[in-house]
Amino acid sequence: MENFDQLQKRMRLEYPDLSPRLQHLLSFAISHPQEMALETISEIAQKAQAPPSSLVRFAKHFGFQGFSSMQKVFRSGLVSSISNYRQRTRDLEKRLSENQKGITPPYLDYFIEGGIESLNNLRQSVNESDLKKVVELLAESKTVYLVAQRRSFPVAFYLHYALSHLGKPAQLLDSLGGMLSEQGKVMKEGDALFAVSFPPYAPEVLNLVKEASLEKIKIIGLTDSPLSPLLNHTNVHLEVHEKDRFGFRGLS
Repeated sequence: MENFDQLQKRMRLEYPDLSPRLQHLLSFAISHPQEMALETISEIAQKAQAPPSSLVRFAKHFGFQGFSSMQKVFRSGLVSSISNYRQRTRDLEKRLSENQKGITPPYLDYFIEGGIESLNNLRQSVNESDLKKVVELLAESKTVYLVAQRRSFPVAFYLHYALSHLGKPAQLLDSLGGMLSEQGKVMKEGDALFAVSFPPYAPEVLNLVKEASLEKIKIIGLTDSPLSPLLNHTNVHLEVHEKDRFGFRGLS
């Protein structure tokens, strides 16, 4: 029986060939692994905006007898965080209930909890072998180029700052004047490109990553999902699953 990581990899590989309905469910499953592992099929169906029967068909498509057998694989990948997740869920539901009763909710706590949960997700989603490979690529590269746009930009900016202080040749591709593609032309074989991209995935970053891969540049990706279009051209990637609060996502 395949483990959670193997199932994720197979889902990503099969994604382009799935029907729109199954693609929708796959995107939900990958983006909400905790819900897939812990909640009932009816609760998941409601959140995924699909009938329970579609979830059963989704599971059978990937070779499972039914939804419950697929859920066991999701649960096995999250077993260490089950108790903490349930407690956080109960705490959040309690605060939302207090809000409905007219009690002023601690809004700052909501954002803090979202950051904590995102960091806990990072602990689960990043494995040691991928992190080791990222470090090796950064160390072996002649120059590290960093690229991100919009809300992802501060991440690339800080990485540039950190690498510079470590004495590693690094250059931030900031797209000043709309010249991102031209800035990227200075990259050569032996360099590395560290690309950061989260939904809605800036097209200019994706285009630069594609161009860099054609020039045999080693590419490191930081993104949110194994279905991210950024991964079509990366040599290694790290996943960060962010939690939103009131429609806002932090950069924890």
